[in-house]
Amino acid sequence: MIKSGLVLFAVIIFWFLGFHLSFTALCGAAFLILMVRISPQRIFSKIDLSILLFFAGLFVVIGAMEETGFFEYLTPYIPEELTFEGSVIFSFITVIFSNFFSNVPFVMVAMKWASKTASSEYFYYILAAISTLAGNLTLLGSMANLIVVEMAKGTRIVGFREYLRSGLIITFISSLISICYLFVVFKFILNSL
Repeated sequence: MIKSGLVLFAVIIFWFLGFHLSFTALCGAAFLILMVRISPQRIFSKIDLSILLFFAGLFVVIGAMEETGFFEYLTPYIPEELTFEGSVIFSFITVIFSNFFSNVPFVMVAMKWASKTASSEYFYYILAAISTLAGNLTLLGSMANLIVVEMAKGTRIVGFREYLRSGLIITFISSLISICYLFVVFKFILNSL
């Protein structure tokens, strides 16, 4: 436990020093495997390849949809200025498409929209908050949901509709609170400083 904590700390330090995050993480993992002398086969046997392939496939699908120009149809609905209505529309689009493609792949597309707005910093915050909360709506909203359900397979079966019943309430309330909070902070508090 202490060794892995030290390696994690080293990876973070190297990342802050400007090294590429994926490279430092890979080096940290390799160092841990060598340091604790665990057979790599034991570690690799615990990796769920079907979930990894599914996740990689989502990036391929969203990349293909972006190449075909599908997301350009949504561009007129992306707000240019910081307004409450624009925040709600941007958040609604984020919630819907985060649940179609999972939140991480969709954020790669939505970041391009946020960067083109006049209030890009605000929309980055909205995107970060809402895409995270959107993962609560359905089982497909976040890969973490699928991993947990897959791990609980033998003990409890969670269906899509059962998950959605709770997810609707949680996502709606938490997203509305986040939108209101960020709108007030950016529109009134930060503008007055």
